[in-house]
Amino acid sequence: MKDHDGAGLGKFDQAEAAYRNAIGGLEELVARSPDTAAYRADLARSHWECAQQYELSCGSGEAASEYGAAVELWRDLARESPREDRYRRGLANAIAGLGGAEQSLGRIHTATSHLERALQLWQESAVDNTPAQQDLV
Repeated sequence: MKDHDGAGLGKFDQAEAAYRNAIGGLEELVARSPDTAAYRADLARSHWECAQQYELSCGSGEAASEYGAAVELWRDLARESPREDRYRRGLANAIAGLGGAEQSLGRIHTATSHLERALQLWQESAVDNTPAQQDLV
């Protein structure tokens, strides 16, 4: 963290411990009920949120690892339920985060590929969710 008195780092340590605990619990749920998409989506979201915290505090290497875990989970969910826009958006957000982390690590070519893929997914999501293609209530 940018906080030189150490107080901010303590808060990050607390947040990291909370995320690690949540991720561990969700991994157990997913292991016991691998077909429950909601558990896997919660796990993916937790990895993404943990990555966000890493980016703000201790670096892109750890963030890239967490984003990668989120990408794998969202990708599986999106493949299993291609019409579920929230899975595609989650995948796009995770890929974009991974691209940003890769860019911070100096891996420009990889970052560009990830960011282009995220943009493609966001565009597809926008097209699929236009009022003409939705059932309006």
